[in-house]
Amino acid sequence: MDLVSTGETLRQNNLIEVQTVMEVTARLVANRASMKIKADRLVPIIEAIRVQLAAES
Repeated sequence: MDLVSTGETLRQNNLIEVQTVMEVTARLVANRASMKIKADRLVPIIEAIRVQLAAES
């Protein structure tokens, strides 16, 4: 079993996907206290993710 995003590793190793077990997504979770206390570290990460997602769509 392997996580497949682009399929590049499969191609490089002459493998094929034979079955999808489940679709998965990633989530960024931060509670309200962390957002207040660590905003200087979290906001740049959140913005970078937003920029990347906008570029992909």
